[in-house]
Amino acid sequence: MSPFGNVLVFALFLFSFQKTKSESDTEIPTTTEHVNLTHNSGSLSFKISIEKTECMENNTIKPTGSNKKPPPDRRGGADEDQDENIEDLGSKSNPANTCSAYTTKGHYHINPANAFEVFCDRDNEATCLNPKENLGESEVKSSAITLGDELWLSQTNYTISSLFNKVAPSQISYLQSISTKVIQKIRYYYSTKDVTTTPNVHLQALLWNDHSVGSDITKQMPLKYTVEKTDLCWGITTNSWVCSDIMLQDSSNKRLPVTDFFIGEAKAGAAESEPVKIYFELLELCFYK
Repeated sequence: MSPFGNVLVFALFLFSFQKTKSESDTEIPTTTEHVNLTHNSGSLSFKISIEKTECMENNTIKPTGSNKKPPPDRRGGADEDQDENIEDLGSKSNPANTCSAYTTKGHYHINPANAFEVFCDRDNEATCLNPKENLGESEVKSSAITLGDELWLSQTNYTISSLFNKVAPSQISYLQSISTKVIQKIRYYYSTKDVTTTPNVHLQALLWNDHSVGSDITKQMPLKYTVEKTDLCWGITTNSWVCSDIMLQDSSNKRLPVTDFFIGEAKAGAAESEPVKIYFELLELCFYK
């Protein structure tokens, strides 16, 4: 067949192809292929568009052989992920830098580099290491320390880290770095024969910076502890236990918390036939902005 005949046959093929395409109601993507018509005197190269479609499950049309993926379905997906992140904020896997990120008070995690749990007191802008529950009578009596000579609390079987809620020193340092004031309250339990008298216990508190303080200000230390109240433990007059609440407050963020107690003159006020017992419990340790 002559070259003119080849061209005529190809033109008829294109006319039939375009007619078929115009009758389709759906505009579909196309891919491009080449058809070569060869003649003895050379070759004629024609570029045509071949319709190849593929039905998808979501009723969309995807070009066959295309490497492009259909756009993701974003109906609520991004919002759901964002909601999950908001709900997860404050967990150990998603802690904020400080309590300022939380709008309500409660127990949350802070410090992304080394997450730990704190109580965020949003009303007073405080970050606290408070035990969730106070100790009961049986717990105190079973864990109480029997005293003899003068000694440091750390020399007994008492878990000294309980004075700062058993958090790591690095976490205390982090709280100090984001605060300007610290308040610590500690309750000490004291067994005595005469519950009508105030326990005569000489205490020296060892601070975070290794300085010690007592109930009076000295030339070496402008800080002291105060005894807020002394009362019967658990409200029972027959149990021979008295509780005193000690409070320390400091505008420096390097002195608190208390890390140990030196206990002296512990036998005063108790019956000679009965050993003196004592125990310490953290009530509150708060770091303020």
